[in-house]
Amino acid sequence: MKDEKGLRRQQKIEQIRKEFEKHPDNPFNQANASYNSTREDLQNIREGENAKIEKRLGGP
Repeated sequence: MKDEKGLRRQQKIEQIRKEFEKHPDNPFNQANASYNSTREDLQNIREGENAKIEKRLGGP
């Protein structure tokens, strides 16, 4: 976020929140797996997430 000096405090907070909602560090934007998942389980989760993204964005 640029240093927006003309914005009020609440406007800055809203702008930061919007940026965080889209950011990959946001845990809600990440796929979850249990701690004892196998490599195959993780691969299936990745494929499922990629399929969701392709479907949403209109991929083949």
